[in-house]
Amino acid sequence: MFQENYKKAYDSIVPDSALVEKMLEVAGDATVEEKNRREGLFRVIKPMLTAAAVVAAFVTIMSLTVMPVLAANVPAVYRFLNGISPALADFFVPIEKSCTKKGITMQVEAVYVEGNRAEVYISFQDAEGAGNVIDGEIDLWTGYGLESRTGCSTIGGHSFVGYDAETGKAYWKVSLQGWDEFETDKLTFYVYSILSSISEEKRELDLKEALTEAEFKNVTLSGRSGTQLANDIIQRTDEERREDPRPVSAVMNVKPVSECVADGFTVTGIAFLDGNLRVQICMGDQSRAVRHVRLFLTDKDGEERITDYSVMWKESWGGVDYTFYEYVFVDVDADADAYALYGLFNEESGYVEGDWSVTFTLESGE
Repeated sequence: MFQENYKKAYDSIVPDSALVEKMLEVAGDATVEEKNRREGLFRVIKPMLTAAAVVAAFVTIMSLTVMPVLAANVPAVYRFLNGISPALADFFVPIEKSCTKKGITMQVEAVYVEGNRAEVYISFQDAEGAGNVIDGEIDLWTGYGLESRTGCSTIGGHSFVGYDAETGKAYWKVSLQGWDEFETDKLTFYVYSILSSISEEKRELDLKEALTEAEFKNVTLSGRSGTQLANDIIQRTDEERREDPRPVSAVMNVKPVSECVADGFTVTGIAFLDGNLRVQICMGDQSRAVRHVRLFLTDKDGEERITDYSVMWKESWGGVDYTFYEYVFVDVDADADAYALYGLFNEESGYVEGDWSVTFTLESGE
């Protein structure tokens, strides 16, 4: 197989820094734009590859100006990978095996495995005649992984790569790592569910309706961020911390959870309190959706700032867990006319539980 032979040929090559710099100076007749393109690609791939792969990848980059990278009969996934990084395309083995459930086809496009690490390119598209669910960016949801005879992946990360309108495919790159090396004679990649709808909406929040007084309540936090959070943390006894180690914080008690919508956003309180601006938002039921908000405060001079810290907690109503966030801008005058507040409301919904699974053998690429 080409990828294996290519790797073996360079296994013993360890380029020093002088050689690498020299390689960046070759092809003296190239235009400035071509040189910048080569150098940019090399900076991207250099930290991701072994020393042997750096040399091999750079040979690929050098060839871009003298010959087409991909022929017409090369698997379609390589044409896609070439659009992302031509230097990396040759290190992935094309798989192109698929599984169709719930009217959606997941295809394992290409895989790169080295020891206990793996990178997998996958795609999702509507099955023929099954409707129009996959029409742009999607998100992987409750679980994905790679299994082999010697074990399975234990940690991982994923990122959306792009949507191909011509084929109707939404592509994702998944990076995985296990305790043991992956045996490549039989591998299974799986995804439990996806969120098929992603949107972002800009909303203006009216500060003229902001309160200047509010009651507070103590909540057990599920998450927090920011550097000035300590002021709101409730001090507890050692016994209380042993019972539940999660921190407790004081938040506004303005609107009850019973008045929140489960499938969307509810602004539950805005207030100028103690020299700070507090904004509390309920994100609804997040068991089959993801909702988050980024807030921006603009003053009269047009200076824009983000929140200084935030806390997150959950409250139950009618058997449903609702997620709340309270965001805080510190050192803000209680003057509604002096500021403008808006938020970017992001929602990922359209939950589809497909439990897709594809088994393949890496050596043969079948």
